[in-house]
Amino acid sequence: LTEPFRSQTVDLLARVKEAGYELVPYMTLRDVFTQARLWRSTRGSGEIEAAIARLTAAGAGYLAWVLEAVGPQFPQPGVKGHVTNALPGESWHQFGEAFDAYWRASDGAIVWGNGDGYETLGRLARDADLEAGYYWEFRDLGHVQYRPAASPVANFGSIKIVSQLMEDAFGREVLS
Repeated sequence: LTEPFRSQTVDLLARVKEAGYELVPYMTLRDVFTQARLWRSTRGSGEIEAAIARLTAAGAGYLAWVLEAVGPQFPQPGVKGHVTNALPGESWHQFGEAFDAYWRASDGAIVWGNGDGYETLGRLARDADLEAGYYWEFRDLGHVQYRPAASPVANFGSIKIVSQLMEDAFGREVLS
C-alpha cells in the first residue's frame, strides 16, 4: 500500500482489534490482470465484448487488451451477483490504495459475512476519513480505500489516462 494509506491501515486494523474483531487483509495491490479475471468471472460473453468495445472506443486500448488477454472465464459456481463492478484500472487496488479483509473468528475460522466485524471496520474507517465499502449500494463489506472517489477514472479525468498509467505499471506480459 502507498503511504500514508499503509500507516492508516495499520492503525485502523489495530483499532478494529481493540474493538474485539481481528480483520486480516488478504488483498492490497491487485494487478489489472487479476482485476479483469474477477470482473469477467461473473459475466457473460456479450457483456465482456461490450466492455472491450467501450474501452477501445474511449482510447483505453491497453485495458481493452487486458480484459481480452486474460481469456475466457466461466461463472463461478455458487457466486450470486458480481464479484466486482470495477473493470481493470477502475479499482483503487491497482494503485495500492485499497485493501480487502476477512474477519477471523476466535477459533481461527475465516468469516466472510459477519456484520458486526465488518460494521466496526466500516465505522472506524469512516472515523479515519477513509472510504468503506460497507456503506456502498454494492456492499463490499471488507473493502476500505484511501480516496473517496469510487473510481480512479474520476480522479485522473479519463479512462484513457488510467489505461496509460496501468500499462506503465503492469506492462503487456499477462500475469497469472
